[in-house]
Amino acid sequence: MARRLFVGLIHPEREMAGVAYLDGSGRLLGLRHVAGGRDWSAVPPRTVVTDALAFDARAAVVAHNHPSGCACPSEADRAFTRVLAQALAAVEVRLHDALILTVEETTSFRALGLL
Repeated sequence: MARRLFVGLIHPEREMAGVAYLDGSGRLLGLRHVAGGRDWSAVPPRTVVTDALAFDARAAVVAHNHPSGCACPSEADRAFTRVLAQALAAVEVRLHDALILTVEETTSFRALGLL
């Protein structure tokens, strides 16, 4: 289900990120996509928190693509996800999952036990 929300991130030649904001029942309240560079993407945690508050979200799912085709999380991906989860928790919003997307794979931080 979550992969379908971010299908537009899969094919670009540069990294892109997206955030889905959810209500307490898991319904989509809003979606933001952010373009990155050739090999990086980042959504500032402050932006994610601001959007979450504006949508009155209770949860968020963040995703980004890896144009390289490898869906393995880098140390930078892990560090960013930790910081984002803490920032959202401070305003009582749960980071439900962080996804890395490629044409053939989707890696879920929740499934890996990283959230």
